[in-house]
Order: sequence, then C-alpha cells, then structure tokens
Amino acid sequence: RGELYFRLPSQQIGFNCPLQVGHHPQANSVPKEALTCQLQLIPGDIIIAGSDGLWDNLTDEMLQSCLEEAKINEFDATTSRSASTNEEMRRESLALLADKLIENVAQISRNPNA
Repeated sequence: RGELYFRLPSQQIGFNCPLQVGHHPQANSVPKEALTCQLQLIPGDIIIAGSDGLWDNLTDEMLQSCLEEAKINEFDATTSRSASTNEEMRRESLALLADKLIENVAQISRNPNA
C-alpha cells in the first residue's frame, strides 16, 4: 500500500520522439501496436494514467514521494472511521496526489537545467 508497483516502459520510435498512437495525421503508429499489459488489481489500488509529459519528467522516486505526501496509504476499511468518512478522505487524498504530480512536473518544466 502506498508504493509504486508497476510502471509501463516508455514507448519511443527514437530519441525524444514518443510513439504516437491513433488515427490522426500525427500518429506514427496504429493502436494495435501500443503496449498493453494485464495486472491483478486489489481494492484500494490506484492507476495513474498520463502522457509522456508526465512520465518523461517524473522519476519513480518522485512518484513515490508524491504518494507519500498525499498520504495515500493512511486510510482503509479497518479504521474506526465511517465508510463515508474514509471515502471522503480518499477523494481528498487522490486530489492532493494529482496536485502533487502536476506541481512536480510543472517545476521540472520551468527548470532550464532539467
């Protein structure tokens, strides 16, 4: 809980050129060429989906730090709080996680040495 479990590898057709999947003029690949995987999920797992703008800039360590700052693993059904309170705390924690991810990527994007 609260740990990075799996991350898909980056898909690129060359240096600094991400795989563009789709049926549009800029696509350099068709959807069937995209990487897919199957994972066994359990209640409480969080899937973070993002583009290369997120994943090219955020290391696993930075992601782990965001998870810890958002306190993702601090609530579960075994606590004495009501289910609705747990759900509300979870929503707030997930919103904080999204903010932390954006904050980190924005900070990196403004760094000319990154």
